[in-house]
Amino acid sequence: MLKMQNPDGSVYERVHSGYGYLGPPEYETDSIPGTGDERQLDTDEDCYITAKHAFAMALASQIYRNFEPAYAQTCKNSAIKAYEWAVNNPSKNPVNSYGGGMYPGHECAIALAALELYDVTGEDQYMENAEKILKDGLKHSGTPAGTESPSTWDKQWSFAEFRYLEWGTNEELKQKIFADLEKLIGANMQIAETNPYGISTYTLNWGVGIDGYLCGMAIDALLIYKETLDPAYRYFAKDQIQWVYGLNPLNLCFITGEGSKYPLNVHHRLDRIIPGAMVLGAFGNPPQYADDKNRWQYNEYAIDIQAQLVFATSLLSGLEFSMEYEPPTVQIISPAEGEVVS
Repeated sequence: MLKMQNPDGSVYERVHSGYGYLGPPEYETDSIPGTGDERQLDTDEDCYITAKHAFAMALASQIYRNFEPAYAQTCKNSAIKAYEWAVNNPSKNPVNSYGGGMYPGHECAIALAALELYDVTGEDQYMENAEKILKDGLKHSGTPAGTESPSTWDKQWSFAEFRYLEWGTNEELKQKIFADLEKLIGANMQIAETNPYGISTYTLNWGVGIDGYLCGMAIDALLIYKETLDPAYRYFAKDQIQWVYGLNPLNLCFITGEGSKYPLNVHHRLDRIIPGAMVLGAFGNPPQYADDKNRWQYNEYAIDIQAQLVFATSLLSGLEFSMEYEPPTVQIISPAEGEVVS
C-alpha cells in the first residue's frame, strides 16, 4: 500500500490488466519491464480510496509503534499525507475506466480516517472533522445519504460510529450515535424474527450473495453487545454466522474446505482452491445458489468479505453462550404433528 501512494498523498487504487486475461495470475506477467505483458497501473485519483488508505496507515502506526517505531512513523506520515489530500480534493471521486471491481467508497471513510488519526496524534482538527461528518450522517440515518448498518465494501458508517463511541469527546453526540446504532441494528434483528434461520434477509433480493452482509451485521451486533451486554445481540450475531457455516436450507458451508459440503468451483483465477475462503453465497427468495465458477454473484470471494468473516468470528470466539436469552420461536405450519411425510 505504501508503494501505491503518490508524493502528493493521493493513492492509486490498484494494478489491473483489464479483463482480457482470466488465467492464473502467476502466468499473467513475467515481471520483467518492457516485455509487453506489464499490468496497467490504475491512475485514477479518488479521495475516498485515499481516505481508506489514511485509516489503514494510521491504524498500522498504532500497531507497530511499540516494536517497530521507525516503521510506525512511516505509516503515520503516510496517513497524514493521504488524509490531507483526501479532504482537500473532495471532488475527485471518478468512475473507474475499467468497469467492475472498483469500490470507491463514501465520505464516511474520511470520518473513519480522521478518528484514527485523532487517536494517533491527539490533534483536535481530526476530531472536529469526524464530528461534522457524523452529525450530517445522523441527519439522514437509514437513507442512502446517511448512517447505516452494517459497514460494507463501499460504506463504513457503523465502524466510524463505534470508533466515535470509543474516542469521542462530545457526550451528547455519543448518545445520539448510540441510539442510532441501536435503531439500525434493531431493524435488522426485527427482520430476522420472521426468518426460521434467524438471519436478516433485507439483502436477499439484491442480486448478489449475502454472506458479507451477514458477517457485517454480526460484527455490529457484537460491538453493540459489548456496550449493552444484552444477549439478544450476540444470539443474533451467532445466527448470521451459523448461516455462513451451513445452518441454511442448502445444507452448505459457504467457506471452502469447511464442513462436509462446501463450494468447489469458486470464481477466481487460480488453478486450485484455497481453503478457508468465504464466497458471496446464496441470494433470492427463496435463497438460490449455484456452485459455478462463472457465476460470480454466488461464488466469488474477496478480501473485503473475508475480513468481515475474520472480524466476526474473532469477536464470537471470545464469548461464552448460555441460554439466559431465549431466541424467538417460529411456528411450524407444515407438516402437522403426526403427519406422515413421504
